[in-house]
Amino acid sequence: MTARLLTGIGRLFSPTAARTVDHVEDAVVALDGIRIEWVGSRTDLPRELRDRETIDCEGRAVVPGFVDAHT
Repeated sequence: MTARLLTGIGRLFSPTAARTVDHVEDAVVALDGIRIEWVGSRTDLPRELRDRETIDCEGRAVVPGFVDAHT
């Protein structure tokens, strides 16, 4: 599987265990194939993830994980 970084995210919303939603500025999502490996701000991106192929999301909103829009 290919390891990638999603960058250029306009808005990233990440659900938390406390049933709230965090809004992350200047967000990056690290993927390992189809598995989400890391989510956070670009300034907190672990060094070992920085050399991956990058996919620019061109300012789109990103909601990592499974999203059931019918609930």
